[in-house]
Amino acid sequence: MPVARRRSTAVERGSFRHRNLPLLLLQAREGVIGRFRPILHEHGVTELQWRIVRALLEHGSLEPRQIGAICRISSPSLAGVLSRMDDLGLVARVRVTHDRGRGVEIGRIGETHSAEGDDRNINARFAVRFGPHGGEISG
Repeated sequence: MPVARRRSTAVERGSFRHRNLPLLLLQAREGVIGRFRPILHEHGVTELQWRIVRALLEHGSLEPRQIGAICRISSPSLAGVLSRMDDLGLVARVRVTHDRGRGVEIGRIGETHSAEGDDRNINARFAVRFGPHGGEISG
């Protein structure tokens, strides 16, 4: 009796191709972020501001180009967002001594929100609202 060979899948072979993969990924991202937006809005934080605060909390003081790379924000957009966040006290611009450039660190208000657990509160409220796995995401 011949032994049936299991055929490897396209993903296992590393040749997965899908014409609409970028669109599917955008829809999945929007499905998740769309559920976070009302919660962020209740805390007075935009999606971009939340991404920047999260990056600074995880990595500490960063240069703007590093924030842009981590958060996937274009340089022109980032400049405006950082300026508004600086005015609100969410971030603070600092002098980077080793290259005479400027860096960004979490600001007074950002620290206050973090100390009050707003970030954990946002994540906890999301889990309560949609379950620990975020519920079903449909396209």
